[in-house]
Amino acid sequence: MGSNSSRDLYVLTGWLPEKVNLKKESNKDVLWNRIKKGYSNNDCLITIGTGVIEDEDNVGLVGTHAYGVLEIVESQGKRMLLVKNPWGHFRWQGKYSHGDANWTP
Repeated sequence: MGSNSSRDLYVLTGWLPEKVNLKKESNKDVLWNRIKKGYSNNDCLITIGTGVIEDEDNVGLVGTHAYGVLEIVESQGKRMLLVKNPWGHFRWQGKYSHGDANWTP
């Protein structure tokens, strides 16, 4: 049930993906730098997946769904991912969402 982007990418490309469980990852700084470098060098495709989300409408993400990462940004100590929302009817509602007061010029 749901999506598994690792399996999907393998089926589509034959490429052997690496799957990382962020809850079990011990050194997130090393992982972030590795992903950021790979993305900057165009060496990798990055997807993220969600687990079960009880209140999808208020969160703005679809549960058990995979999202493609379109951009990786680090600015003023914040690490952010721009993700593709293929569904179109959900929109992220948390910090740094569209119209959120955390955005500055």
